[in-house]
Amino acid sequence: MLYYLPITCNSEVKMLYAGAKELMRNTSEVGRIIEIDSAEDLEEIEKLLKDHV
Repeated sequence: MLYYLPITCNSEVKMLYAGAKELMRNTSEVGRIIEIDSAEDLEEIEKLLKDHV
C-alpha cells in the first residue's frame, strides 16, 4: 500500500491522515506500507520494491 502526504499539510490534516492511514492498514491487512512525502519519491518506488522482495 502506498501513502502520500505532502510536507506542506497543516497539523490538522496530518492528524486526520494518521487516523485514516491506520484504519486502512488494519482493514486491508496489507503486508507492506510505503510512505512518501514528495513527488520525487515516486521515482524511487521501483527501487524500494526490488530491495524488499
